[in-house]
Amino acid sequence: RQANEISDLTVEAAFHKEEAAKLAGQIQQLSADLARAVAELENERQAAEQARIQQAKAELRLEAIPRIEAEIENLRNELAIERKVASTAREEAAELRGRDTALREKK
Repeated sequence: RQANEISDLTVEAAFHKEEAAKLAGQIQQLSADLARAVAELENERQAAEQARIQQAKAELRLEAIPRIEAEIENLRNELAIERKVASTAREEAAELRGRDTALREKK
């Protein structure tokens, strides 16, 4: 009877050892999966942070557009004024050359 009991316990112990080995393998696999998932999450976190930074930079550039457009409009107005001044100066210079020529011819 003890021999049967020892035999049964030996079989049961072998079964539990086998089960423990399977569970240890599953634990090892789950640990590796967890490490991969943590690494992927870290990569995604960094990518999301970079995306937020790029978005913030783009928003800053967009916010600057009205100021830049106003500056361009001011420069265009200044250029138009300068062109009028230059045109008037050319007309006056031509008129003065004409007067100078007329005065020289009278002498």
